[in-house]
Amino acid sequence: MERILSIDTVRVIAITAVIAIHTYPFGSGIASEQNTSMYIAILINQLSRFAVPFFFIISGYFWGIKTRKSLNPLDISSPMTKRLLLLFVCWSFVYLLPYSSTSLWLESTYQKITFFIQHPIKLLFEGTKDHLWFLMALICAVAICAIFIQFKKTKLLFYTALLLYFIGVLAGAYSQTPIGIELNFNTRNGPFFGTLLFFTGYYLSGLAVSKKWFLYGLICFSLGTLVHFAEVVFLWKYYQTTLVQDFVFGTYFMGLGISLVALSNQPFLQSKRLSEIGKLTLGIYAIHYVFVDLFSARVKTFHSPLMDIIFLLVVALLSLFVTWLFSKNKYLKKVVM
Repeated sequence: MERILSIDTVRVIAITAVIAIHTYPFGSGIASEQNTSMYIAILINQLSRFAVPFFFIISGYFWGIKTRKSLNPLDISSPMTKRLLLLFVCWSFVYLLPYSSTSLWLESTYQKITFFIQHPIKLLFEGTKDHLWFLMALICAVAICAIFIQFKKTKLLFYTALLLYFIGVLAGAYSQTPIGIELNFNTRNGPFFGTLLFFTGYYLSGLAVSKKWFLYGLICFSLGTLVHFAEVVFLWKYYQTTLVQDFVFGTYFMGLGISLVALSNQPFLQSKRLSEIGKLTLGIYAIHYVFVDLFSARVKTFHSPLMDIIFLLVVALLSLFVTWLFSKNKYLKKVVM
């Protein structure tokens, strides 16, 4: 299938947004202060929440393109699942190493191993670093969608995915409200959010792409963003929750809107240079937290918004460079692409 250059362009924007979430620009040293920098930091953080839903939806879209040409969705899903599992295991091993620790190597590694032995569920769904949850959640989404579609239960899949998303939000951001659900589990992990988003991508793969999707996408993203922020502020004001949320109901429409924009393949979104970077976003996602951990403590000592921005750029560029180097080796390529 010919690459859709606009999707690669948006991939670059989305992976930058993910790095912004983890580097938290304008947020160093202001956790307890209600000032302008804090609100800018929160604004950037929450605006960036479209990124992970976008990655789920686009993964579902390309999976759907292949699945619709095959009589057996499980055959299509098997190599994808194996690839994701390889990435999950390999990078879990990397993040087990004390690359940013001042402790003795063996001592620090032993402490990490001991912790994860005591928390096997966390290890299963997050690996040894929090951001790896995406890989396992994507595996869950692929498996669930493949099984339902294999047995031609598409409508049931939609309702199941919708229910999972509702449970995820009610047990997550809404857990302290009267309609909230108390679970001793972070519903960001596992199948709760990824399944509906992945299914959405599958559904879009059966539609004829139109240039109008760009406008529809902008409208959907704008409305989704308004709902997302309204929910976050409402929960913070009336139920004292944090202003930094992973998923609320509006987040879904942020991701859907950006996905429609990407799929519209507008000429001004087509860039061969960005497309080359877009191919590397999975590797950048996997490796970027190494550089976040290496530099974050030092950056925080400056208490400077400028240093925060430099931090984001350094993490992004180093992640891109190392991923590009790995992609040139036939063995290391398997852990970044």
